Amino acid sequence: MKKYFHILILFIGMGLFGFSLGYLMDVQAIQAGPYGLYFLAVLFISLYLGLLLTVVIHEAGHLILGLASGYRFVSFRIASWILIKNKQNHFDIKRYSLPGTLGQCLLDPPGHYGDPFPYKAYLMGGVLANGLTACLFLTLIIKGHLSGYPALVAYILAGINLFLGATNAYPFKNSDTTTDGVILQQLRKAPTMSKYLWSQLKINALFQSGQRLKEIPQDYFVAPDDHPLASIIRVFENNRLMDEGRYQEANAHRQALRQDPQLPAIYQSLLAIDQVFFNLVQDQVQADLSLLEDPQVKQIKTAMKKLPSMLRLDYALALLKGQDPTQAAKIKKQFDQALRQHPSQGEVLLEQSLLALVDRAAQSQTDK
Repeated sequence: MKKYFHILILFIGMGLFGFSLGYLMDVQAIQAGPYGLYFLAVLFISLYLGLLLTVVIHEAGHLILGLASGYRFVSFRIASWILIKNKQNHFDIKRYSLPGTLGQCLLDPPGHYGDPFPYKAYLMGGVLANGLTACLFLTLIIKGHLSGYPALVAYILAGINLFLGATNAYPFKNSDTTTDGVILQQLRKAPTMSKYLWSQLKINALFQSGQRLKEIPQDYFVAPDDHPLASIIRVFENNRLMDEGRYQEANAHRQALRQDPQLPAIYQSLLAIDQVFFNLVQDQVQADLSLLEDPQVKQIKTAMKKLPSMLRLDYALALLKGQDPTQAAKIKKQFDQALRQHPSQGEVLLEQSLLALVDRAAQSQTDK
């Protein structure tokens, strides 16, 4: 029932936006031009550039309030362009995209593990920035400082900012999307679980700087509580087991983790893909690949096909299952290119070590 309510609210909001847009055109005496071409051109350009600008504003809000709260810069991504701070403390620009997100600002949290830390301003910074921007544009229109097509563009930008801010602030019950509002609601109900948000941010910061997961303090990966944020930390723990070369333990841990009802669907699918990879490495002939037929897994694998972890699986499928070294070599080139652009140096090292398992398994096949 709530799902249909959310859809109804969305349609009502779109209807109100369309009606008020038409009213604005009438009040401002905006001429649409021959066949409405002027209007359509301005509309589509404003929507496209406006969406990118709105994402920049949203992530800048996270950045500004995060830095003001004592966080340190890690990365700032818009679309597939990402600005990172490397372990030499220099800034680099790389290409990296994460399906389902238009941007992301990651920061290194202040304090120590288990201590209270400021997270509300950081999480709500994007929503506040979008809200203030929308108010600014609407005020300029109402006060008469903008008219004609500039007023139209400002109104579209205000609408996009309101929409993005509202959808991030409202805690939609969607297992595939963890918005700022969802996390804040989770922590309002269980404030002590904020330690897992701290761990997630800290692990990401250290991982991106070049530390291996096995080099990060083990305390950060301990998450015994029944909570969505704890479940995500357990996924990190599974990756740590792989980084330590404890593959049998990682397999058992992964199978148990996939039964966790608190774990978001995207992580369920990523764990399934890792399971298929290790099935291949352990037994190339009778490897169980059935998990790849799951619709959700298929969707995630297709959406993330250019990421190193997906290319690693494709490499294993081509070399071990398909026994096609030519195709495997092509995938290996794509894998190496993806690693060169990857922002997380710790993940680069982990992926390289896991790909080496495929080569060893292929060599073992040849020796037989």
